Amino acid sequence: MSIRQGLLNAYGVSKSGFDLRSQTILFLIYLHGSINHNKWKYTEKFIRSYIDFVKSGPLLTIKVKSFQNGRLISAPFQFRAHNFYDYQSISECFGSMYSMSTIDISDMEYLIDAGGNIGAFTRSFLESDHSFKEVVLVEPDPDNYTIMCHNTAFIEHSACIQAALDNKKGEAVFSKSHANMGHLSDIDMPVSSSESFTVKTETLSDIIPASFDLDKTVLKLDIEGAEYSVLPEFFQHKIYPKYIIGEIHTYLKSHGDQLIDLIKSHGYQVDVEITRDHPDAAIQFYARRTV
Repeated sequence: MSIRQGLLNAYGVSKSGFDLRSQTILFLIYLHGSINHNKWKYTEKFIRSYIDFVKSGPLLTIKVKSFQNGRLISAPFQFRAHNFYDYQSISECFGSMYSMSTIDISDMEYLIDAGGNIGAFTRSFLESDHSFKEVVLVEPDPDNYTIMCHNTAFIEHSACIQAALDNKKGEAVFSKSHANMGHLSDIDMPVSSSESFTVKTETLSDIIPASFDLDKTVLKLDIEGAEYSVLPEFFQHKIYPKYIIGEIHTYLKSHGDQLIDLIKSHGYQVDVEITRDHPDAAIQFYARRTV
């Protein structure tokens, strides 16, 4: 990415901030991940110095625009200072990783954020001149879970579930990476683990509230390889949200095209964005139920 494009994208992300301080921090966070540090060697040092200046502890809180009950409000958003992976999550969700340009959510009323991480995706959705009646977020990592719940506490009808999604209820070993993510230990993922611990597992079919109108529901999936077992189990129950968006990991190595075919077979039109041809690369997909 060129410096000019990086600056333009950073400016776009910064507009999610409610005040100048928050806008500046978002601008710098996006810039941190998009620039070529070899060509612009003093930028990272400046960004770290600025974050040190504005933070008051290991966590940094900014004000992000959000819609609640049809009105724009300022709601706090928290993340770990000097954590590149939190920066990456913010840049991806408030940037262009999950492009909503092909998705009309104007009449969507319910959101399930599976793989909620620190809540950045849900918060990015809520700044798009839209609010949901109910939101459910699922995240197994206890550190991410705590931040995620804080970042979505202002949403009137929201529920945070501390669990990993699997094709059965119970418990499983969760491998946490050095990044701000992890995966179930029996899934072959191209990341090293820093620690492992036992987590509760839930099925997707069990965590969707009966009150959700599926024709007005968005399901986001970013569950680090578990989608290969979670979606087949989910579809067995004939539960079909209007939109399914997210990532399919190790797409080429794990034959992700077969999972796309499965989604299509249940009445979805699917768009796929393949940006790299590495066997371990993930792809983004956008599925809309048309029947």
